[in-house]
Amino acid sequence: MKEFISKKRENKDLKEMKRVVPGKVIALVFIALIAVVMIIGFIIYNNRFDVRDYISVSYVGANDYASPEFSLDKEGLKNALIGDKTDANVLSAINSLVNSIEVSSEATDLSNGDKIEVYINYDSSYEDAAGVKLNLTKYSLRVDGISSGTKISLFDNIEVTFQGISPEATVLITNNASDEYLQSLTFTADKTTNISFGDTVIVSCDQNYEDIARHGYLVDSLEASYTADKLGEYINGVEDIDISVINEIVEEAKSAITTETNDTTFRMLYKASGNKDYLKQANTETATDITLVSKYLLANGTNGSDYNNVIILLFSAKISNQESSETVYFAFSYYNSYISVDNQFDVVRNLSTENYEVSTNLDSLVNSLINSQKERYTVYELSN
Repeated sequence: MKEFISKKRENKDLKEMKRVVPGKVIALVFIALIAVVMIIGFIIYNNRFDVRDYISVSYVGANDYASPEFSLDKEGLKNALIGDKTDANVLSAINSLVNSIEVSSEATDLSNGDKIEVYINYDSSYEDAAGVKLNLTKYSLRVDGISSGTKISLFDNIEVTFQGISPEATVLITNNASDEYLQSLTFTADKTTNISFGDTVIVSCDQNYEDIARHGYLVDSLEASYTADKLGEYINGVEDIDISVINEIVEEAKSAITTETNDTTFRMLYKASGNKDYLKQANTETATDITLVSKYLLANGTNGSDYNNVIILLFSAKISNQESSETVYFAFSYYNSYISVDNQFDVVRNLSTENYEVSTNLDSLVNSLINSQKERYTVYELSN
């Protein structure tokens, strides 16, 4: 009986051992797997790099209008990835991998405290050859460090000047800002031509407030008004003429008669008379006895007149060549005389072959240049 009980216990213990042994094996295998996973994880961990450690961010624009700009320390990242590696192929792959990295965000008009998504793009085909895994393609970032912006008076560096004569003046806008971005701003006037003395012109910036704020500037106003209070004005009548200026242009005209007559590229006698016989005579002509005959002011041009006013000086001169001599009349015209900003009378002087006419008939010049213009101008004959 004892032997039977002993064998029964022995069989029971054997069964229990059979049950225990597989359990221990499984546990050992599980522990081994964990160890392998940890080793692999350790290897992978030591070959993965958090790119964020090499990314820096700055912000362009004022608070509420800022945008992020990212900078990647590529050299630092390359050195970290290279470590003690010396294989040329590995080094080349690391270099290509890092150079392919781009950091960006679609976020705009940011304020401090905002949360944004940052994207990391790179060419993963270099990872295996480089022996590293980057994996990180996106992360969140809390915005901080945006400037409150620089407050400026936008028009402090804008120069607006009026050019020309009232009521036909124009406006010139000059941007004198030293800052590169502010210098790039453009401006438009609501009126650019036909400006009269006393007119008000509104100049506006072509960029809106938000665009400027996105570059870090907070402007007080996007427009300013300017008054054309420094403009010359066309003369209205004889009372505006300064006789001393007239005397100056008389002398200039006399000198021009001499110069034009002495010019051998054409013949003054033929030009004045139209007589072709003069073309056969000597091409050496002189002007003598040059005398001011009369002078006129044609003022306040209307009815489609080309100019506001015209001053006409009529001269007689004796024009001679080696064979002939005639009295020739010259009419010099000066257009749009004006009173300058500093209240001085002046004449637009253009003594050239285009601003005088010549004839041997004084009446034809007077009729053509003066009498025919009485419907368009108020005509004054000026005293000598």
